[in-house]
Amino acid sequence: MIPLRNAAGFTNHGPDDPLAKLGVIDQSRYSYWFTDFHRSEGITASTANDWTIAATGAAAVALQDEDGGVFKLTNAAANSDNIFVQKVGESFKWEATKKLAILGRFKVSDATLSTFVFGLQITDTTPMDVTDGIFFYKASASTTLTARVEKNNTAATTDVLTMADNTYVEVAIVYAGKPVPDNNGTATYPFKVFYKDSGGIWRQTVTIDATTEAPDDEELTISFGVQNGEGVAKTMSIDFFLVAKER
Repeated sequence: MIPLRNAAGFTNHGPDDPLAKLGVIDQSRYSYWFTDFHRSEGITASTANDWTIAATGAAAVALQDEDGGVFKLTNAAANSDNIFVQKVGESFKWEATKKLAILGRFKVSDATLSTFVFGLQITDTTPMDVTDGIFFYKASASTTLTARVEKNNTAATTDVLTMADNTYVEVAIVYAGKPVPDNNGTATYPFKVFYKDSGGIWRQTVTIDATTEAPDDEELTISFGVQNGEGVAKTMSIDFFLVAKER
């Protein structure tokens, strides 16, 4: 395909905005966090300035020699050994009139006997039992990946896909910034959940219609981690992680 060229540039502002004629996209319209893990982002095996590490057992974190940049979490070999990583500072808050997207690509070594989380949560030393967040979750003894929208321990969920050992999945949770009234006129908040199939095509699962479950009273932070479901070490590998929220 021939690239599209526009010498005047492009804008995402209306004609009366101060940057309307600048000809470049204004990135400040969104609060945006993205890593492709070509570097460690400051995540080490001990607590750093930017990340909090909570681990049971001698867990390890390391960049991998893998195309695209991959960061790997590795547990020790006892049952329930784990490692959970959270970014210091809760810098995202869901709002009913603001767009929000969470997107990532990851895999686990054991799709059955492991538990993991990936997404936005409140800061918590036990992310597997968190009370507030918008995230993906998989329980031990199950291969079903679930999307959760949770507030004060009340969650709206939907099943997304079936995990397989050492197989990357690409998933997303997207909120379009528009409340939708139900049949009684009560506002619901539709979170659309997507996954990429084996052919590389995005598919949408059932929409999560959250009413009381949308976490509107808590700031959230980047959160991910894995726990063993047996006395064998498990790993979680993350290719990329994106969160974007409209200001």
